[in-house]
Amino acid sequence: MAICLKSCHHSLCSERSFAVRIAVTGATGFVGRFLVARLLGSGHSVHALLHRNRLDSTGLSVNNLRWFHGAMDDLSSLAALVENCDAVVHAAFEHAPGRYRGGEGRDPARFEAVNLDATTAFFELLRQHAVKKTVFLSSRAVFDGYVAGAQGIDDNAEAKPTTLYGRIKADVERIGDSMQEIGFCSLRPTGIYANPCLPGIDKWRELITHAARASQLTGSYSDQQRTEVHVDDVALAIELLLTQQIEAVPLKHFNCSDIQVSEHQLIALVRTIVTGQSVNAEELPTGTPATNPMRCDKLHALGWRPGGMPKLIATLRESVAALT
Repeated sequence: MAICLKSCHHSLCSERSFAVRIAVTGATGFVGRFLVARLLGSGHSVHALLHRNRLDSTGLSVNNLRWFHGAMDDLSSLAALVENCDAVVHAAFEHAPGRYRGGEGRDPARFEAVNLDATTAFFELLRQHAVKKTVFLSSRAVFDGYVAGAQGIDDNAEAKPTTLYGRIKADVERIGDSMQEIGFCSLRPTGIYANPCLPGIDKWRELITHAARASQLTGSYSDQQRTEVHVDDVALAIELLLTQQIEAVPLKHFNCSDIQVSEHQLIALVRTIVTGQSVNAEELPTGTPATNPMRCDKLHALGWRPGGMPKLIATLRESVAALT
Protein backbone atom coordinates (compact mmCIF):
# COMPACT_ATOMS: atom_id res chain seq x y z
CA MET A 1 0.00 0.00 0.00
CA ALA A 2 1.48 3.33 -1.04
CA ILE A 3 1.27 6.62 0.79
CA CYS A 4 0.11 9.85 -0.75
CA LEU A 5 1.08 13.25 0.60
CA LYS A 6 -0.60 15.39 -2.07
CA SER A 7 -3.65 17.56 -1.51
CA CYS A 8 -7.06 16.38 -2.60
CA HIS A 9 -10.72 16.99 -1.79
CA HIS A 10 -11.66 13.48 -0.71
CA SER A 11 -10.81 11.36 2.31
CA LEU A 12 -9.79 8.63 -0.10
CA CYS A 13 -7.10 10.16 -2.27
CA SER A 14 -7.36 9.74 -6.04
CA GLU A 15 -3.98 11.32 -6.78
CA ARG A 16 -0.92 9.26 -7.69
CA SER A 17 0.64 7.79 -4.54
CA PHE A 18 4.17 6.63 -3.81
CA ALA A 19 6.33 4.90 -1.23
CA VAL A 20 7.84 7.18 1.38
CA ARG A 21 10.17 7.13 4.36
CA ILE A 22 8.35 6.66 7.66
CA ALA A 23 9.76 7.09 11.17
CA VAL A 24 8.33 4.82 13.87
CA THR A 25 8.78 5.34 17.61
CA GLY A 26 8.08 2.34 19.82
CA ALA A 27 9.25 0.16 16.94
CA THR A 28 10.15 -2.79 19.18
CA GLY A 29 6.91 -2.62 21.17
CA PHE A 30 3.85 -4.82 20.82
CA VAL A 31 2.21 -2.83 18.03
CA GLY A 32 5.41 -1.28 16.69
CA ARG A 33 7.11 -4.47 15.55
CA PHE A 34 4.03 -5.65 13.64
CA LEU A 35 3.66 -2.20 12.10
CA VAL A 36 7.29 -2.05 10.98
CA ALA A 37 6.96 -5.45 9.32
CA ARG A 38 3.79 -4.34 7.54
CA LEU A 39 5.27 -1.08 6.27
CA LEU A 40 8.36 -2.86 5.00
CA GLY A 41 6.15 -5.41 3.28
CA SER A 42 4.35 -2.57 1.51
CA GLY A 43 7.64 -1.27 0.13
CA HIS A 44 8.23 1.72 2.39
CA SER A 45 11.50 2.78 3.97
CA VAL A 46 11.39 2.81 7.77
CA HIS A 47 13.43 4.69 10.37
CA ALA A 48 12.85 2.76 13.61
CA LEU A 49 13.60 4.02 17.12
CA LEU A 50 15.42 1.50 19.31
CA HIS A 51 15.62 2.49 22.98
CA ARG A 52 19.15 3.42 23.96
CA ASN A 53 19.15 0.74 26.67
CA ARG A 54 18.28 -2.05 24.22
CA LEU A 55 20.63 -3.93 21.94
CA ASP A 56 18.04 -6.23 20.38
CA SER A 57 16.33 -4.88 17.26
CA THR A 58 13.92 -7.86 17.04
CA GLY A 59 16.04 -9.48 14.36
CA LEU A 60 14.77 -7.27 11.54
CA SER A 61 17.59 -6.23 9.24
CA VAL A 62 16.70 -5.33 5.66
CA ASN A 63 17.86 -2.76 3.17
CA ASN A 64 15.00 -0.29 3.66
CA LEU A 65 15.08 -0.38 7.48
CA ARG A 66 17.39 1.75 9.63
CA TRP A 67 17.60 1.55 13.41
CA PHE A 68 18.28 4.65 15.52
CA HIS A 69 19.29 4.33 19.19
CA GLY A 70 17.66 6.96 21.36
CA ALA A 71 14.75 7.80 23.64
CA MET A 72 11.77 10.13 23.77
CA ASP A 73 13.60 12.47 26.15
CA ASP A 74 16.62 12.70 23.81
CA LEU A 75 15.76 15.25 21.13
CA SER A 76 19.05 14.85 19.28
CA SER A 77 18.33 11.16 18.67
CA LEU A 78 14.77 12.00 17.61
CA ALA A 79 16.04 14.62 15.17
CA ALA A 80 18.21 11.96 13.53
CA LEU A 81 15.26 9.57 13.47
CA VAL A 82 12.92 11.91 11.56
CA GLU A 83 15.52 13.49 9.27
CA ASN A 84 14.21 13.36 5.68
CA CYS A 85 11.11 11.41 6.75
CA ASP A 86 7.75 12.15 5.14
CA ALA A 87 5.58 10.68 7.89
CA VAL A 88 5.84 9.60 11.53
CA VAL A 89 4.01 7.02 13.60
CA HIS A 90 4.34 7.78 17.31
CA ALA A 91 3.75 4.46 19.10
CA ALA A 92 6.26 4.81 21.95
CA PHE A 93 4.87 4.90 25.48
CA GLU A 94 6.87 4.24 28.63
CA HIS A 95 5.03 2.30 31.32
CA ALA A 96 5.45 -0.32 34.02
CA PRO A 97 5.80 -3.80 32.47
CA GLY A 98 2.44 -5.25 31.49
CA ARG A 99 0.48 -2.20 32.66
CA TYR A 100 -0.98 0.71 30.72
CA ARG A 101 -3.68 2.02 33.02
CA GLY A 102 -1.72 2.32 36.23
CA GLY A 103 1.49 2.18 34.23
CA GLU A 104 2.93 5.10 36.17
CA GLY A 105 3.75 2.78 39.07
CA ARG A 106 5.17 4.85 41.92
CA ASP A 107 6.47 7.69 39.75
CA PRO A 108 3.58 9.56 38.10
CA ALA A 109 5.75 12.66 37.59
CA ARG A 110 8.21 10.78 35.39
CA PHE A 111 5.35 8.97 33.65
CA GLU A 112 3.88 12.31 32.63
CA ALA A 113 7.24 13.88 31.77
CA VAL A 114 8.40 11.13 29.42
CA ASN A 115 5.00 10.46 27.82
CA LEU A 116 3.42 13.91 27.64
CA ASP A 117 6.10 16.57 27.96
CA ALA A 118 8.55 14.67 25.75
CA THR A 119 5.83 14.06 23.16
CA THR A 120 4.98 17.76 23.08
CA ALA A 121 8.63 18.55 22.36
CA PHE A 122 8.70 15.76 19.76
CA PHE A 123 5.73 17.22 17.89
CA GLU A 124 7.45 20.60 17.81
CA LEU A 125 10.49 18.84 16.35
CA LEU A 126 8.26 17.31 13.66
CA ARG A 127 7.02 20.76 12.77
CA GLN A 128 10.59 22.03 12.47
CA HIS A 129 11.47 19.10 10.19
CA ALA A 130 8.39 19.72 8.01
CA VAL A 131 6.89 16.27 8.61
CA LYS A 132 3.58 16.29 6.77
CA LYS A 133 1.78 13.35 8.35
CA THR A 134 1.74 12.11 11.95
CA VAL A 135 -0.23 9.16 13.34
CA PHE A 136 -0.40 8.87 17.13
CA LEU A 137 -1.22 5.55 18.80
CA SER A 138 -3.80 6.56 21.40
CA SER A 139 -6.15 4.29 23.37
CA ARG A 140 -9.78 3.66 24.20
CA ALA A 141 -8.73 4.64 27.74
CA VAL A 142 -9.65 8.19 26.73
CA PHE A 143 -13.30 7.02 27.03
CA ASP A 144 -13.18 5.29 30.43
CA GLY A 145 -15.36 7.95 32.04
CA TYR A 146 -18.49 7.10 30.06
CA VAL A 147 -21.35 5.41 31.91
CA ALA A 148 -22.69 2.14 30.53
CA GLY A 149 -24.74 2.57 27.39
CA ALA A 150 -26.08 0.34 24.63
CA GLN A 151 -25.32 2.67 21.75
CA GLY A 152 -21.56 2.55 22.06
CA ILE A 153 -19.03 5.35 21.60
CA ASP A 154 -18.55 6.90 18.19
CA ASP A 155 -15.41 8.46 16.72
CA ASN A 156 -16.54 11.99 17.54
CA ALA A 157 -17.21 11.39 21.23
CA GLU A 158 -15.51 13.71 23.69
CA ALA A 159 -12.60 12.24 25.63
CA LYS A 160 -13.45 11.43 29.26
CA PRO A 161 -10.42 9.70 30.80
CA THR A 162 -10.38 8.49 34.40
CA THR A 163 -6.73 7.41 34.69
CA LEU A 164 -3.42 9.21 34.27
CA TYR A 165 -2.72 6.96 31.28
CA GLY A 166 -5.98 7.96 29.60
CA ARG A 167 -5.51 11.63 30.42
CA ILE A 168 -2.03 11.68 28.88
CA LYS A 169 -3.36 10.05 25.71
CA ALA A 170 -6.18 12.61 25.55
CA ASP A 171 -3.79 15.51 26.21
CA VAL A 172 -1.47 14.36 23.42
CA GLU A 173 -4.46 14.27 21.06
CA ARG A 174 -5.40 17.80 22.05
CA ILE A 175 -1.85 19.05 21.49
CA GLY A 176 -1.62 17.26 18.15
CA ASP A 177 -4.93 18.77 17.04
CA SER A 178 -3.46 22.23 17.56
CA MET A 179 -0.52 21.53 15.23
CA GLN A 180 -2.05 21.40 11.76
CA GLU A 181 1.35 21.55 10.06
CA ILE A 182 2.26 17.98 11.05
CA GLY A 183 -0.91 16.40 9.63
CA PHE A 184 -1.91 14.91 12.97
CA CYS A 185 -4.41 12.14 13.56
CA SER A 186 -4.82 9.50 16.26
CA LEU A 187 -5.90 5.87 16.42
CA ARG A 188 -7.73 4.67 19.55
CA PRO A 189 -7.44 0.87 19.74
CA THR A 190 -9.27 -1.19 22.32
CA GLY A 191 -7.65 -4.26 23.88
CA ILE A 192 -5.15 -5.74 21.43
CA TYR A 193 -4.47 -9.45 21.08
CA ALA A 194 -2.07 -11.67 19.15
CA ASN A 195 -0.72 -15.21 19.31
CA PRO A 196 0.51 -15.42 22.93
CA CYS A 197 3.12 -18.00 21.92
CA LEU A 198 5.05 -15.31 20.08
CA PRO A 199 8.00 -13.79 21.98
CA GLY A 200 7.09 -10.95 24.32
CA ILE A 201 3.32 -11.49 24.15
CA ASP A 202 1.70 -12.54 27.42
CA LYS A 203 -1.99 -11.76 26.98
CA TRP A 204 -4.16 -14.89 27.36
CA ARG A 205 -1.10 -17.18 27.48
CA GLU A 206 -1.91 -18.67 30.87
CA LEU A 207 -5.61 -19.02 30.06
CA ILE A 208 -5.00 -20.71 26.69
CA THR A 209 -2.31 -22.99 28.11
CA HIS A 210 -4.58 -24.06 30.96
CA ALA A 211 -7.56 -24.62 28.65
CA ALA A 212 -5.50 -26.60 26.15
CA ARG A 213 -3.66 -28.87 28.60
CA ALA A 214 -5.82 -29.33 31.68
CA SER A 215 -8.34 -32.17 31.80
CA GLN A 216 -10.35 -30.15 34.30
CA LEU A 217 -10.34 -26.38 34.57
CA THR A 218 -9.83 -24.73 37.92
CA GLY A 219 -9.97 -21.08 38.83
CA SER A 220 -12.47 -18.32 38.25
CA TYR A 221 -13.17 -17.14 34.72
CA SER A 222 -15.50 -14.35 33.68
CA ASP A 223 -18.40 -14.33 31.24
CA GLN A 224 -18.02 -10.54 30.87
CA GLN A 225 -17.16 -9.81 27.26
CA ARG A 226 -14.38 -7.37 26.44
CA THR A 227 -13.70 -5.65 23.16
CA GLU A 228 -10.61 -6.81 21.28
CA VAL A 229 -8.77 -6.23 18.01
CA HIS A 230 -5.91 -8.21 16.47
CA VAL A 231 -2.54 -6.44 16.35
CA ASP A 232 -2.34 -7.04 12.58
CA ASP A 233 -5.59 -5.13 12.16
CA VAL A 234 -4.21 -2.26 14.26
CA ALA A 235 -1.16 -2.12 11.99
CA LEU A 236 -3.47 -2.15 8.96
CA ALA A 237 -5.48 0.74 10.42
CA ILE A 238 -2.32 2.80 10.96
CA GLU A 239 -1.22 2.15 7.40
CA LEU A 240 -4.65 3.20 6.13
CA LEU A 241 -4.39 6.47 8.06
CA LEU A 242 -0.99 7.07 6.50
CA THR A 243 -2.58 6.68 3.07
CA GLN A 244 -5.33 9.23 3.67
CA GLN A 245 -5.40 12.95 3.06
CA ILE A 246 -5.73 13.87 6.73
CA GLU A 247 -6.56 17.48 5.86
CA ALA A 248 -9.84 16.22 4.40
CA VAL A 249 -10.86 14.37 7.58
CA PRO A 250 -13.07 16.72 9.69
CA LEU A 251 -12.18 15.15 13.04
CA LYS A 252 -8.88 13.35 13.21
CA HIS A 253 -9.52 10.64 15.79
CA PHE A 254 -10.35 7.08 14.80
CA ASN A 255 -11.76 4.32 17.01
CA CYS A 256 -10.30 0.85 16.44
CA SER A 257 -12.23 -2.16 17.76
CA ASP A 258 -13.44 -5.46 16.36
CA ILE A 259 -14.87 -8.34 18.41
CA GLN A 260 -16.35 -8.97 21.85
CA VAL A 261 -15.25 -12.08 23.73
CA SER A 262 -15.23 -13.34 27.32
CA GLU A 263 -12.82 -15.65 29.13
CA HIS A 264 -15.45 -18.39 29.15
CA GLN A 265 -15.85 -18.05 25.39
CA LEU A 266 -12.09 -18.17 24.84
CA ILE A 267 -11.89 -21.36 26.91
CA ALA A 268 -14.76 -22.92 24.95
CA LEU A 269 -13.04 -22.10 21.67
CA VAL A 270 -9.72 -23.55 22.82
CA ARG A 271 -11.34 -26.74 24.14
CA THR A 272 -13.19 -27.22 20.86
CA ILE A 273 -9.98 -26.75 18.88
CA VAL A 274 -8.11 -29.22 21.10
CA THR A 275 -10.73 -31.92 20.57
CA GLY A 276 -10.60 -31.45 16.81
CA GLN A 277 -14.27 -30.54 16.53
CA SER A 278 -15.56 -27.99 14.06
CA VAL A 279 -15.52 -24.50 15.58
CA ASN A 280 -18.75 -22.55 15.33
CA ALA A 281 -18.70 -19.11 16.94
CA GLU A 282 -22.51 -19.09 16.93
CA GLU A 283 -22.52 -21.94 19.46
CA LEU A 284 -20.36 -20.21 22.06
CA PRO A 285 -21.64 -19.74 25.62
CA THR A 286 -23.57 -16.53 26.06
CA GLY A 287 -21.50 -13.69 27.49
CA THR A 288 -22.40 -10.40 29.14
CA PRO A 289 -22.04 -7.75 26.40
CA ALA A 290 -19.12 -5.35 26.69
CA THR A 291 -19.80 -1.94 28.19
CA ASN A 292 -19.66 0.96 25.73
CA PRO A 293 -18.08 -0.76 22.73
CA MET A 294 -16.49 1.70 20.34
CA ARG A 295 -18.05 2.23 16.92
CA CYS A 296 -15.50 2.44 14.12
CA ASP A 297 -17.50 4.13 11.36
CA LYS A 298 -14.63 6.32 10.19
CA LEU A 299 -12.15 3.48 9.80
CA HIS A 300 -14.76 1.36 8.03
CA ALA A 301 -15.39 4.25 5.63
CA LEU A 302 -11.70 4.17 4.74
CA GLY A 303 -11.97 0.49 3.82
CA TRP A 304 -10.74 -1.05 7.09
CA ARG A 305 -11.99 -4.61 7.43
CA PRO A 306 -10.73 -6.37 10.58
CA GLY A 307 -10.61 -10.14 10.83
CA GLY A 308 -13.48 -10.64 13.27
CA MET A 309 -14.11 -14.00 14.94
CA PRO A 310 -12.44 -15.99 12.12
CA LYS A 311 -9.17 -14.21 12.90
CA LEU A 312 -9.53 -14.91 16.61
CA ILE A 313 -10.18 -18.60 15.90
CA ALA A 314 -7.19 -18.79 13.55
CA THR A 315 -5.00 -17.16 16.21
CA LEU A 316 -6.19 -19.62 18.84
CA ARG A 317 -5.46 -22.52 16.47
CA GLU A 318 -1.88 -21.26 16.07
CA SER A 319 -1.56 -20.96 19.84
CA VAL A 320 -2.91 -24.44 20.53
CA ALA A 321 -0.65 -25.95 17.87
CA ALA A 322 2.37 -24.39 19.56
CA LEU A 323 1.32 -25.60 23.00
CA THR A 324 0.37 -29.20 22.23
